[in-house]
Amino acid sequence: MDAIYNWSNHLVPDTRGKFEKIAKKIETRLAQGFNMEQAIDLLIGEGEYLDDVEKVAEHLLSQKEEKPIISSNERKIPVKYADIKDDIASLLKKFKPEEFTSVFAAKNSLMSLSEKKYDEFQELVWYAKKHPEDMSLTEEIHGYLQPYLEQVIQDSQVLAKEAQAKGTFKFKKTADNIYRVREGDSAYQVDVASKTCTCPRYILCGFNLLGVACEHIIEASRKFDEHFTEDIIGHKTVFAQRYGNNIRYAWCERANEEIVIENSCLASNCPFMQKDNGDTITCSFC
Repeated sequence: MDAIYNWSNHLVPDTRGKFEKIAKKIETRLAQGFNMEQAIDLLIGEGEYLDDVEKVAEHLLSQKEEKPIISSNERKIPVKYADIKDDIASLLKKFKPEEFTSVFAAKNSLMSLSEKKYDEFQELVWYAKKHPEDMSLTEEIHGYLQPYLEQVIQDSQVLAKEAQAKGTFKFKKTADNIYRVREGDSAYQVDVASKTCTCPRYILCGFNLLGVACEHIIEASRKFDEHFTEDIIGHKTVFAQRYGNNIRYAWCERANEEIVIENSCLASNCPFMQKDNGDTITCSFC
């Protein structure tokens, strides 16, 4: 914070302290993977004054070059828990037990656990960090997180598919790779290159720490990322079985039972069905 201090040492202490506080918030957002424009947007949403935030941001940018963003064809969207399992392990090593627990288990976060479950999870995290040689403790943490993260990954795909069908997201380009997306009365900012978003779901659930995409990122990438293909959100091939009546059946992992393709995939407009190939179905429920 020396740069901010030297830059603002002519200001009264209260003003200098305010600018230093804003600078810390911006640095935190940048460290979380957001770009400068998104960091500014988030701070405005938190109640900071636009003029103050822009002054601090301008100074920070003048002091250092921004890190190059990861190109969109390198930054992949996770489609299953295995894609982020190593990231979870890295966060477990990096964060203190209370920090790790707060990110994933606090109220309105990914798991939003009750007070009792929260304490149990934090105790498990504490033991896992104290005994890293005991991999069963780490696997138990994965056991906690996996069903929640798999669900939000699938939810993002469903919500994006529904938004695509209904046209509920309105996009406006504001800079290279940056789009403001309006959803009803709310507006967020998506960076299709770094795959980040300023929506509450993306921030509160820790998506930014794991590279998990929200529905806005998926739909913005589908529209504006030249490297985007349906493969980026994952898919598998499901083989259809035909019986005497020539009706096609297939095993559905989402329903956990055999289903009639014409009814459960086509007529119901299942958001996970990507393509009907006749003898196979391309499905994104991975």
